[in-house]
Amino acid sequence: MKFISVSSRPGKFGVTVYTELFRRHAIQATYEPRVAPASGQELVQILNRERIQGCSVSMPLKAAVICCLDEVSLEVRATRWCNSVVRGDGLCG
Repeated sequence: MKFISVSSRPGKFGVTVYTELFRRHAIQATYEPRVAPASGQELVQILNRERIQGCSVSMPLKAAVICCLDEVSLEVRATRWCNSVVRGDGLCG
């Protein structure tokens, strides 16, 4: 399984935390930081193309990705802010 984080200025903190959690729980997964693509649509294309299971979303895409998702939670609808995208039958925030 593959998980990513997208941000305008990606860091390594999440890699350290998630790598250790995956190890402790014997989960075969990777987590990597990436520079945020130009649009929410491009992010969803990357998630689908690479079959990424989940994504932490930072600025500048927290609002822009919402309209590109198949489903969104009530919290995302209320706040118009998406922190995480997870793969289900489609993609949802």
